[in-house]
Amino acid sequence: MSFKNEAVKYLENYADILDFEGENKFKINAFRGAATVIRRLDVDLEEILHDGSITDIKGIGKGIQKFLYELSDNGTVKEYEEHLGSIPVGILDILQIRGLGIKKVKLLYEQLNIQNIDELDNACQNNQLISIKGFTNKTQEKIREEINNIRKNSKFVLLSKGEHVGASILDVINSIKSTERAEISGEIRRSLEIISKVEIVASTCDINQYKENLLTHYKYSVLKESISSIILQLQIDFSIPIELHLCSVDRFVEVLFKTTGSSSFLSDIDVKEIDGAYKNEIELFKDIGLEYVIPEMREENYFNAPVHLRNNSDIESTQMKGLLHFHTDFSDGANTLQQMAKEAKNIGFEYLAVCDHSKSAFYANGLNEDRVL
Repeated sequence: MSFKNEAVKYLENYADILDFEGENKFKINAFRGAATVIRRLDVDLEEILHDGSITDIKGIGKGIQKFLYELSDNGTVKEYEEHLGSIPVGILDILQIRGLGIKKVKLLYEQLNIQNIDELDNACQNNQLISIKGFTNKTQEKIREEINNIRKNSKFVLLSKGEHVGASILDVINSIKSTERAEISGEIRRSLEIISKVEIVASTCDINQYKENLLTHYKYSVLKESISSIILQLQIDFSIPIELHLCSVDRFVEVLFKTTGSSSFLSDIDVKEIDGAYKNEIELFKDIGLEYVIPEMREENYFNAPVHLRNNSDIESTQMKGLLHFHTDFSDGANTLQQMAKEAKNIGFEYLAVCDHSKSAFYANGLNEDRVL
């Protein structure tokens, strides 16, 4: 997340916290207004904080400037944390539900003592919300639908986030002297758009010693042990599980293969036939009587596809000429239009098509006609 988007989130959350506490409306509106001003900035927020030109921005008073400087320097704001600690922990989570503004959330808290998403879900299931003025059966159904979407999405992260975390962990794994080979596997290796876990395969000559060495970097729990490998879940603060498949040197290619393909892809292969020390996956595929399949194509229905569609794709990211769909921080993107255009030019793209949300997507800060102009 860019600092600009982080600042907007902090300002909006703080305004909601103050509103929930019944603070002065002028202060609440000042923080909400500042969030809107910053969201619309077409300059780098950190730069104008650094050079002092933030004072020239209308709608950003001294109090909010102080708030932003503290956020930039410390990653949080003391005043914000103090007020956050005075409200129920789950209130801000409830405010992420589309259709529930601060007034409705306060009603839920005051009349039904609902303090988090789980309690709200239970109240909807028990038909309790209709006892509050302004809530109907349809409202309950929509809230439950949104809660289900939030829970579903919380189990996944974008490929880019998974790659970043995976790469940093892989660096640590490779820094352990007893690591013979290590590689990212699973959904990241298949380049899925969203992933449910980060998987890394590492080989070593002494698994028990390796587990001791690993403890100097990460705590872990043992998930499963088999003939070919032991699966460790690393205790890292990340929204999806991170698993390390630890194996002997001669099993590395076998474990990499078995952890890369989707369950559907692997179910069409007699994996029991895979037994031996392979130099690479090309050799493994040949041993089981198949042409090599690139990781990105080891998905469901691969073997049911017409033969001509099973040819390995030779498309690479370097062949891309441009982007036909991306968002900027005018709606829910992480970067400004100028930053995106500059980076596209650096990459060598020939064209871009920005597709920010429209006003109907109010939950994603969609653009109305005035903001487009």
